[in-house]
Amino acid sequence: MAAVVLLLLLLALVDSIEGSERQFVKSGSNLLLEVTAKIGNDDIFFWKFNNSDNLVRFSPGSEPKIKYTEKTDFFKQNYSLLLRNVKHRDTGNYKAQANGDTEKTVAEYTVIVQDPVSPVNLTVTPINSSFCNFTVVCITVDSQISGTFQCENKTCHLLNQTDLKDSSLNVYVKESSIFCNHSNQVSWEQDEKPFHSLCKNLPDSLFLISS
Repeated sequence: MAAVVLLLLLLALVDSIEGSERQFVKSGSNLLLEVTAKIGNDDIFFWKFNNSDNLVRFSPGSEPKIKYTEKTDFFKQNYSLLLRNVKHRDTGNYKAQANGDTEKTVAEYTVIVQDPVSPVNLTVTPINSSFCNFTVVCITVDSQISGTFQCENKTCHLLNQTDLKDSSLNVYVKESSIFCNHSNQVSWEQDEKPFHSLCKNLPDSLFLISS
């Protein structure tokens, strides 16, 4: 009997993990959390934040009770929740629950709020134009993030880079220009420089390692 109970608990945990959807959102913007499951007419409905904070309670025959009216909107026709002007403190787990004969989770989101990335500046310094050798430096305008690459003919390697926590630097060649992208899940910035004049014998293709 104990083994059966343990198996049921494990299955419930797997279902909860598989049902959770990750949502990245830019700070200051709005995010709509939808419910697509069918809700029973007699069910008491909740939106919960981090399993303990009841954002919305909606009982049959009554108006919904919304805890933070200044930053959330609840649409009772489809049970969706709108988060307005999100901040980093809004990062967390959002769970929609319907309580009838049993308590069930009908939607679950892991929300991650990120700031937009900083713009970048790209600098290209020639080393030997005969072999199309040059150094590429990509740095954010606030000088907090930078990456340096050395290119030797068709091969480029990363020399050094600051620690990246929530964003990435990607350096690549397309046609006759070098690009540096600074991006995260909610925004991206780019700088571009021509490099054709740096190479006397330009290879057919040249790729830079991304970081």
